Amino acid sequence: MKALAVLSLIAAVSLAQEVVPLDEAQRGARKVTDTLGKPSDAPFTTEVDITKPQAIRAGKVGLLIIPDKTLTLETLGRASDSITPIGQLWTLNVSLGKNGEPAPNDKIRFLTVSDGEKDLEVQLYFVGATKNAEGKLELVVFAKDKEPLIRVPLAKAETTSTQNLPIEISGRKDDDNTGTLSLKVLGHFAADLTVKRPAE
Repeated sequence: MKALAVLSLIAAVSLAQEVVPLDEAQRGARKVTDTLGKPSDAPFTTEVDITKPQAIRAGKVGLLIIPDKTLTLETLGRASDSITPIGQLWTLNVSLGKNGEPAPNDKIRFLTVSDGEKDLEVQLYFVGATKNAEGKLELVVFAKDKEPLIRVPLAKAETTSTQNLPIEISGRKDDDNTGTLSLKVLGHFAADLTVKRPAE
């Protein structure tokens, strides 16, 4: 198996997903984080745990979430108006959506990752948590800028559950260009993000 089989291409967003085996997701996490290194322009510091990623794919779409090592219910419980790191979200040929449109390319952090045979252009999003002015917990997603690209509620899950991994993701297709990516965090919190066919 190729190290980046978790990050393959598709012509349309479908998100009728398959969960990638953990060992394959771990290889992909190691590859992308080795390529990233420690960027000096990151919006906040993350120290991700490449032993506990989760990846899904649908056809040739791939999404990979790598949790921060400091992510616990206690750290989320202490969240304030500063950023509490949650992890890194990596995508290929699918962008996060904002205001009904894919995030513009000039706002996205792109990296080129080699799998040994070809180069793949992936997108990196830094994911954190913060409390808004009303004191409610939000998921904040950063791309290239120092300000969040997206803010969505990080709500208490309707029912708590035990998770095998700190963050678990799933997706569904909404239409030919749009899907919903759902994140479950530590079995107690949940948030939805919109994903779109990338801007040309």
